[in-house]
Amino acid sequence: MKKKRIQENYDNLGGRIYDIRYTEEQEKKYGLIMAELKTQDTDLVLDNGCGTGLLFPFMNTFLIGLDLSSKLLKQALKQITETTFLINGDSENLPIRNTIFDKIISVTVIQNTDDPHRMISDSMRTLKNNGEFAFTGLKKAYTKQKFQSLFEATSLEIRKIIDEEKIHDWIVIGNQ
Repeated sequence: MKKKRIQENYDNLGGRIYDIRYTEEQEKKYGLIMAELKTQDTDLVLDNGCGTGLLFPFMNTFLIGLDLSSKLLKQALKQITETTFLINGDSENLPIRNTIFDKIISVTVIQNTDDPHRMISDSMRTLKNNGEFAFTGLKKAYTKQKFQSLFEATSLEIRKIIDEEKIHDWIVIGNQ
């Protein structure tokens, strides 16, 4: 099963090596996303596939970080604040009730899922009406059209697709 292999790969990679390998790239994506999503300090945000918590310093909100890898979450513990919480869970089957998040951010996760449509729909199940989302997907896994079509197949409103030359992902920004 792809999911088990992904979990094992990230657990084997470990948090410190993950951060060394991906921090610079991820921070570029977070900067682009945060320029589009206007968060308020009262927002509840889901970081779906939070890894080691590299997004956490960019946030001034209540934040739930979810990841399949317990090793990456162990590293994320170093980033938490009094308004940050962690969940060891599956991005396609969120252990979260409906319509509670104001924003959902998922960076470089979707191409690792068994069913990207399921991941999107289960994420949107937890998003409030008119909530905002940002998802990224690796350019080497998706053409721009194929990535865009994942979201067009839903009732979601796509506001923007960012194609920044210096990053390896497509970024879709939208509303529920």
